[in-house]
Amino acid sequence: MEKRNVKIIVRGQVQGVGFRWFALHAARQLALAGYVRNLSNGCVEIYASGEQEKISELIENLRSGPGSVDEAETFDAEPFEGNGFEIRF
Repeated sequence: MEKRNVKIIVRGQVQGVGFRWFALHAARQLALAGYVRNLSNGCVEIYASGEQEKISELIENLRSGPGSVDEAETFDAEPFEGNGFEIRF
């Protein structure tokens, strides 16, 4: 399986609704490494490292999370230095 590293910027009503905790649980269920954090502009940033198929599944799952996702924009990213998935503050 092909491994991929991506940064996902999620726009919409995604802060103050439990979205980071939802993303954390979804990423851990898929055995992805990385983090999720709120950005000062109201978006949520997710860094995910793992199999392409699992990352695609994560992105699909994000659309059914709490709040309202208007857009989930994906960018290629540098390899993640670490294991597990966490919330960063």
